[in-house]
Amino acid sequence: MQFLLNTGRVAEAEQVGQGMRLPRQLPDLQAEHDLLRGVVRERTARIVTGGASGGQTFVVPEAVGAQGAIGSGSAAGGVTGRVDRAVLARRYWASAARWYERVLDARPSHPEARLRLARTWLDRGEADRALTMLAPLVTPPCASSVCALAVLFTGEAYERRGEVGRAAESYRAASADARTRQSAVLALLGLSLPDDAEQGLVLARTLAGSSAPTDDLPDAWSVYVGGRRDDVEAVLGPLRRGLRP
Repeated sequence: MQFLLNTGRVAEAEQVGQGMRLPRQLPDLQAEHDLLRGVVRERTARIVTGGASGGQTFVVPEAVGAQGAIGSGSAAGGVTGRVDRAVLARRYWASAARWYERVLDARPSHPEARLRLARTWLDRGEADRALTMLAPLVTPPCASSVCALAVLFTGEAYERRGEVGRAAESYRAASADARTRQSAVLALLGLSLPDDAEQGLVLARTLAGSSAPTDDLPDAWSVYVGGRRDDVEAVLGPLRRGLRP
């Protein structure tokens, strides 16, 4: 599943996830499997809302839509053909949230599940819930991209609540971290342009002059959207432990 996500084969990852059954003696691996199920649904929601085909409707492939109801199969709910993008995306967001909640029920301290659940709430317009979920992850100085993204998402949550000053503060903090610098500067740029063209120009120059992310340290938001994991051992580690005699 992780390989399919990394290579952009989201529909195949969905099918593999639905057919996978793990033994009960591997609870850690089950949690990672459930997280990946949520990531697939989250990525699909983004595809639905930002699909290249445009328009307000989205074509649900027959192979996906025919797989059943949202709780047990495809979030398309057995629907094929053209479906309103907003309606379908809401189903996928809700399904992703349920998978992340399932991970947190089993492993309450799972940082990535917490981050992704908060992001899902944010994308569903629930900024207050997102802020509550993000707060424990914001532990500066950030030692992981999960923390750096939590700072970035906190800024967006404040922005959605209309708290521009607090949003700018969080974005500035995120811009100080190389992992989220470019995304944070872009967010600051969007925040500044309507009211402060001069500050917007300064930020634009900062962005243009900043070095591109290296292969070793890509932009954390791009990694997140692509469904790749902050912890590359998250899946392989539990599998190795479960297979050792």
